[in-house]
Amino acid sequence: MKVESELKAKYAVHYENEKRWEARKDVVVVNKKGEMLNTELLIWNERNEKLTSDQHVKITTEDEIIYGDGFEANQDFSLYKIFNVRGRITVKK
Repeated sequence: MKVESELKAKYAVHYENEKRWEARKDVVVVNKKGEMLNTELLIWNERNEKLTSDQHVKITTEDEIIYGDGFEANQDFSLYKIFNVRGRITVKK
Protein backbone atom coordinates (compact mmCIF):
# COMPACT_ATOMS: atom_id res chain seq x y z
CA MET A 1 0.00 0.00 0.00
CA LYS A 2 1.16 3.52 -0.78
CA VAL A 3 -0.36 6.94 -0.17
CA GLU A 4 -2.00 8.36 -3.31
CA SER A 5 -3.74 11.33 -1.68
CA GLU A 6 -4.32 12.87 1.75
CA LEU A 7 -7.58 14.02 3.28
CA LYS A 8 -8.11 16.34 6.25
CA ALA A 9 -11.43 17.44 7.75
CA LYS A 10 -12.77 18.67 11.07
CA TYR A 11 -15.39 15.91 11.15
CA ALA A 12 -15.75 12.47 9.54
CA VAL A 13 -18.10 9.51 9.88
CA HIS A 14 -17.62 5.97 8.56
CA TYR A 15 -20.81 4.12 7.61
CA GLU A 16 -19.36 0.63 7.74
CA ASN A 17 -22.41 -1.25 6.39
CA GLU A 18 -22.66 1.15 3.45
CA LYS A 19 -18.89 1.17 2.83
CA ARG A 20 -19.02 4.97 2.80
CA TRP A 21 -17.13 7.81 4.49
CA GLU A 22 -18.53 11.30 4.94
CA ALA A 23 -16.12 14.16 5.73
CA ARG A 24 -17.40 17.64 6.67
CA LYS A 25 -16.14 21.09 7.62
CA ASP A 26 -12.95 22.45 6.07
CA VAL A 27 -12.32 19.35 3.95
CA VAL A 28 -8.96 19.39 2.14
CA VAL A 29 -7.72 16.69 -0.23
CA VAL A 30 -4.25 16.80 -1.83
CA ASN A 31 -3.24 14.30 -4.51
CA LYS A 32 0.26 13.13 -5.41
CA LYS A 33 0.48 15.83 -8.13
CA GLY A 34 -0.05 18.50 -5.46
CA GLU A 35 -3.55 19.45 -6.67
CA MET A 36 -5.74 20.55 -3.77
CA LEU A 37 -9.51 20.26 -3.30
CA ASN A 38 -11.34 22.41 -0.75
CA THR A 39 -15.01 21.81 0.11
CA GLU A 40 -17.37 21.52 3.07
CA LEU A 41 -18.65 18.00 2.26
CA LEU A 42 -16.94 15.01 0.70
CA ILE A 43 -18.34 11.50 0.29
CA TRP A 44 -15.98 8.55 -0.34
CA ASN A 45 -17.81 5.47 -1.60
CA GLU A 46 -15.51 2.49 -1.02
CA ARG A 47 -17.65 0.18 -3.19
CA ASN A 48 -17.31 2.16 -6.42
CA GLU A 49 -14.04 3.87 -5.36
CA LYS A 50 -15.42 7.38 -6.02
CA LEU A 51 -15.21 10.75 -4.26
CA THR A 52 -18.22 13.03 -4.67
CA SER A 53 -19.62 16.30 -3.38
CA ASP A 54 -22.70 18.35 -4.18
CA GLN A 55 -21.28 21.39 -2.36
CA HIS A 56 -19.15 24.32 -3.54
CA VAL A 57 -15.65 23.11 -4.47
CA LYS A 58 -12.34 24.81 -5.18
CA ILE A 59 -9.52 22.96 -6.91
CA THR A 60 -6.08 24.54 -6.95
CA THR A 61 -3.44 23.27 -9.38
CA GLU A 62 0.02 24.53 -10.16
CA ASP A 63 -1.26 27.13 -12.63
CA GLU A 64 -5.01 27.57 -12.08
CA ILE A 65 -7.85 27.81 -9.58
CA ILE A 66 -11.16 26.23 -10.55
CA TYR A 67 -14.48 26.69 -8.73
CA GLY A 68 -17.63 24.65 -9.12
CA ASP A 69 -20.82 23.38 -7.55
CA GLY A 70 -20.09 19.72 -6.96
CA PHE A 71 -17.66 17.22 -8.40
CA GLU A 72 -16.82 13.56 -8.75
CA ALA A 73 -13.42 11.89 -8.85
CA ASN A 74 -11.69 8.55 -8.59
CA GLN A 75 -10.62 7.73 -5.04
CA ASP A 76 -7.01 8.87 -5.44
CA PHE A 77 -8.19 12.25 -6.83
CA SER A 78 -6.05 11.90 -9.95
CA LEU A 79 -9.02 12.26 -12.36
CA TYR A 80 -11.97 14.51 -11.61
CA LYS A 81 -15.01 16.21 -13.09
CA ILE A 82 -16.31 19.55 -11.76
CA PHE A 83 -19.91 20.69 -12.22
CA ASN A 84 -20.93 24.31 -12.98
CA VAL A 85 -17.29 25.25 -13.51
CA ARG A 86 -16.04 28.83 -13.12
CA GLY A 87 -12.69 30.43 -12.53
CA ARG A 88 -9.42 30.90 -14.36
CA ILE A 89 -8.56 27.90 -16.49
CA THR A 90 -5.45 27.67 -18.67
CA VAL A 91 -5.96 25.92 -21.99
CA LYS A 92 -2.84 24.58 -23.68
CA LYS A 93 -2.82 24.30 -27.46
